[in-house]
Amino acid sequence: MKKMKTGRVACRALGLAALLLCGNAFAQPERFDALGGGFDEQAERIRSELAGGERYSEITPEQRSEVLGLLDSIENRLESAGDLDRLTPRAKSEVFNEQERVKVLLDQAAADSRLVCQRERPSGTRRSLTVCRTVAELRSQRNEAEGWMRTLERNPEARK
Repeated sequence: MKKMKTGRVACRALGLAALLLCGNAFAQPERFDALGGGFDEQAERIRSELAGGERYSEITPEQRSEVLGLLDSIENRLESAGDLDRLTPRAKSEVFNEQERVKVLLDQAAADSRLVCQRERPSGTRRSLTVCRTVAELRSQRNEAEGWMRTLERNPEARK
């Protein structure tokens, strides 16, 4: 009985240590906050990440131009007021809405750029391969397969 308790305590201690060591892996990503100050640094970081194409690799050109336009709009509003506290309530509301739209677009692009790895076994072999694709690639493949299946359902002659 005593060995069992000691084992549980040791297991809990190891689990807690692992959680503390890996704490950064579960940290929330940096958030974009135009009204919280430091807008210039945040906007510059977003612009460089969009230009680099790694972090937001799955963002569409239309979404990219929308994000850049929203950043420019927020920047113009903040510059014209001179100070965040000088913004009118309406202007603050518009900046907040534009900021939320930027967050939505970037969060969706980041989610679509996430890699998902699966073990697959190609036909004719017993060996499994690890295949990694982005969420956007998986969605595109699924939509393509569904379209192909719909074509086969509509045109039974295509099966032959």
